[in-house]
Amino acid sequence: MIADARAEATVPVRDLERAADFYRNVLGLRPGVSLLPRTDVVYDLAGGGTLLLYEGAGAPRPSVTVAHFVVDDVAATVRELRARGVPFDDYDLPELKTVDGVATVGDHRFAWFRDPDDNVLGIRD
Repeated sequence: MIADARAEATVPVRDLERAADFYRNVLGLRPGVSLLPRTDVVYDLAGGGTLLLYEGAGAPRPSVTVAHFVVDDVAATVRELRARGVPFDDYDLPELKTVDGVATVGDHRFAWFRDPDDNVLGIRD
């Protein structure tokens, strides 16, 4: 049952309008049908997943990645989002180092940035 389910990333935000503007106008996501109007915004992603923003003023701020966007070219996506004003997190740790915003882990590339509520979002291939 659950193994056949589609996963949905659920992201808490303090200001739904501000967050929706970022996800729509900076990231280029298109809103779908809200589950509870004026309380959430749902984005149906082309790859089959869903991203749901919900307003939760008292929601704890996660310090880990809340969602990854899987793309074909991480470096090109980083360049595109930087051109739109999105800063990327840089890491210089023994086990994780970014170069031009991109980390290579095994055969995969990753990059991380934050939304206006400081939620960590990732890009990976």
